[in-house]
Amino acid sequence: MAFVGKYRDLVSKDVRGEAYSPPEPLDARVVDHYKREFERIRGTLGITADEILSKRGLIGSDKVWEALRYFIGWKFLNHLLITETENMISACYELKAEVSNGGFHQYFFNSSGDRWPFVLKLLTEGDDAEGSRMFKEVLTIFPNGEPSVDRGERWQQLDEIRAKDEKGMWAHFDKYTDEFYRNPFPNEKTFWSVIETRKSDINMVWA
Repeated sequence: MAFVGKYRDLVSKDVRGEAYSPPEPLDARVVDHYKREFERIRGTLGITADEILSKRGLIGSDKVWEALRYFIGWKFLNHLLITETENMISACYELKAEVSNGGFHQYFFNSSGDRWPFVLKLLTEGDDAEGSRMFKEVLTIFPNGEPSVDRGERWQQLDEIRAKDEKGMWAHFDKYTDEFYRNPFPNEKTFWSVIETRKSDINMVWA
């Protein structure tokens, strides 16, 4: 796929000077939203990670994944420790969302790309040889096959890659974006096998 319009115009600019502001206190409406969702989760899925994961066959994997992400999002908003397994859950969700929306360049351009090592770790632990191969091939465009986990530094890497060979950069990301559409990773079996094994590392914090 080729990227056109506002997104491609944006990434052609030097945005390394963008400043980040500290997070503001949580809005009461946000808190109320999480409280309502947590009440729904309690009533339909349970109160422990084990109970929630056990409902996949009943309500579907996507709804269980969504529920887990609510807990991770709440911890993120409150600056609480996010465990390695929780980072895997969010990282794989973000990979799927970003690549499906705008491709691998968008994934690495946005903050979701900070968590790429958690995707690779899950693929490795899940013995997903094909997914690992493909993701590592995507990474080869970065120095030593390792994008920075700092967004600003990764922007600089992308700027340098584009300056050296912009056409080649887009061809690389487009190639693997198209391949991802045909064969997304991690596959469901890999993802849930790893998360089930690590479920004791999911710490539920309620609003």
